[in-house]
Amino acid sequence: MHNSEIRKAENDKLNMDVANISGYMKSIETLIGSMTKDINKNFVDLSDSIEDLKSGLNLVEQVSGRNLIDIAKLKAIK
Repeated sequence: MHNSEIRKAENDKLNMDVANISGYMKSIETLIGSMTKDINKNFVDLSDSIEDLKSGLNLVEQVSGRNLIDIAKLKAIK
């Protein structure tokens, strides 16, 4: 009788340990899911910022090109 009570207590402890580990795993999965959403959002925001920078750089290149043409015309007039 004593041995069966010990086995039952050990089994109950094992079941509690498994339940605790399962709870920790669910918490970790939730945290990873949240972090993944944040990473994806930041990636999209960063991609948008990079596209804005590219557009701005293209505009600077166009204006610079026009300025070079105007300078060349002014030099030719002299």
